[in-house]
Amino acid sequence: MAMEQSPISKTTAEPRQQVSLNLPKDENFYTLRMLVANKPGVLGRVALVFSRRGFNIESISVSHTPDRRFSRMIVSTIGRSEQLTEITKQTRNLIDVLQVTVVGQRQEKDKQEKYLQISGLVNNKTAIMGIIKEFGFEAVDFSDDSITVMVKAWPDEIEAFVAILKYYGTIDFVS
Repeated sequence: MAMEQSPISKTTAEPRQQVSLNLPKDENFYTLRMLVANKPGVLGRVALVFSRRGFNIESISVSHTPDRRFSRMIVSTIGRSEQLTEITKQTRNLIDVLQVTVVGQRQEKDKQEKYLQISGLVNNKTAIMGIIKEFGFEAVDFSDDSITVMVKAWPDEIEAFVAILKYYGTIDFVS
């Protein structure tokens, strides 16, 4: 009688490959930081502004501020500077958007490599492995109650990853 192996007992994440994005010379990565009203539908309206202008949102992270009436939204995108100016103007015109700041251009060299340990896991390892794979990160160590993950990403992507995983266990940055 053969015993079935748990999908967690071995690393299911594929080795991460370094991807170099060959962007046209006039396109760059941009990150926008917004302060928005914490109301239903605001995220959809902001995403619609990007969609109408033909922009793809590369990553997005939304979290509440200490004042629960407002949320902080961080959006990363790729495009030309004149398009970004238009999107910034249109986003500022939305009623529930209080502030828009272009944080800057992102370059591949600005990615951070960090190790995160997610501990206090009970029965959520399969779900966590799915999230790790979805983000394109690599689980490098397993124990009965923790997973160590190597992430190489821009800070806002790491922030979004941590924001999702905080509901599954305790997260510590490992040096």
